[in-house]
Amino acid sequence: MLLAGDVGGTKIFLGLFARNGARPKAIEIRSYRTLDFPDLGAVSLHFLRETSTAPQDIEAAVFGVAGPITGARAHLTNVPWIIDLDALRRDVALPRAHLLNDLEALAWSVPVLTSDEIEVVHEGRPDADGNVALIAAGTGLGIALLPNIDGRLVPRASEGGHVDFAPRNADEHALARSLTREYGRVDIERVVSGPGLANIHRILHPHQCGTLTPMPPSHDLPAAVSRAAPPFHFDVPARNWLTVILVSAGFVTGLSGVVTFRHAKTTVNPLKPHASSLVTWGVYAISRNPMYLGGLIMLLGWAVFLSNALGFLCLPLYVLYINRFQIAPEERVLTSLFGETYAAYHVRTRRWL
Repeated sequence: MLLAGDVGGTKIFLGLFARNGARPKAIEIRSYRTLDFPDLGAVSLHFLRETSTAPQDIEAAVFGVAGPITGARAHLTNVPWIIDLDALRRDVALPRAHLLNDLEALAWSVPVLTSDEIEVVHEGRPDADGNVALIAAGTGLGIALLPNIDGRLVPRASEGGHVDFAPRNADEHALARSLTREYGRVDIERVVSGPGLANIHRILHPHQCGTLTPMPPSHDLPAAVSRAAPPFHFDVPARNWLTVILVSAGFVTGLSGVVTFRHAKTTVNPLKPHASSLVTWGVYAISRNPMYLGGLIMLLGWAVFLSNALGFLCLPLYVLYINRFQIAPEERVLTSLFGETYAAYHVRTRRWL
């Protein structure tokens, strides 16, 4: 078996693989929080114990690490770890072990990616003789180069994330000045990374960022952001489009109820004054209360936009309130006014939908 690891500033992924041509086959992959362990040897031994794997069953191991490598040692950029390959081989009893820059390791996967693993962000013109750049923003900013050498993409590590940040407009200059006061020098990683997003927000929108001022350590930043997030929050796919669709549908539903009443020349509120006719056609053939239904659909759109469970809790509360204090009194009035005609309508058409 092969042991492979991706050692990042926040998380570590370790996996067991079987040889399978150009792309090894995954057997077991697990993730761990980097700073839950004192070093790479400790987390590797923990992984082998969890997977009931003996070190002698490992044919070779390779680790992609988030930092520069000098000889057999690597100093992680955003984690206080120094990885010594000789010590790792000794502590874990690995017969063969190697270190790669994490982006160089990731770059080796590029030629063997399948079409369903690739998303086009911006359509371009393919160039068979062109070179490739790989950029990965996480706890830091990793950059690898894949120069095209005789038709073959050959990965090369770089520390391109540490080139100077080059501001272009007033906001970016304000950001650069503030970061320079804090850190003395501003590389692009201070802006394009997980901590970089927090830097942008807390500096350009300071009135909203008490949680991120002062800046938490990079290893604690994800937890700090999570603590600052509204409780019960979750992601809704295509949230903005779904919000527009629901709010528009609710508005049209409610408006169609009003228009139908106006066309029938009767009151929207049967209580004041009393309704002059019973409307059972148009949208009222689908719902007895399209205006309230429209309000419910718009409220659903609002809950989707908030992406918070508490927003969705408002939906049943809205239905309970409208049923109790609006619909029930109106139904009593309509029953007294239209008798069996309303009773028949009541049977064939639902209160909501």
